[in-house]
Amino acid sequence: MKIIRMDEKSVNDFWQLRQRLFEELSEIESLEDRQKLENTTKEFYLSHINKDLIS
Repeated sequence: MKIIRMDEKSVNDFWQLRQRLFEELSEIESLEDRQKLENTTKEFYLSHINKDLIS
């Protein structure tokens, strides 16, 4: 296992990980849901990275 420190440039990588989790849990039902979730996830990531976001 490798631990990395992500930064603002990693927003798309973070989204890809979250998207796979949402798909695995069948939590994305439509393309519209996916787009909203992507935008919200990226906004959250960018506002919390290097502050209080640990995953």
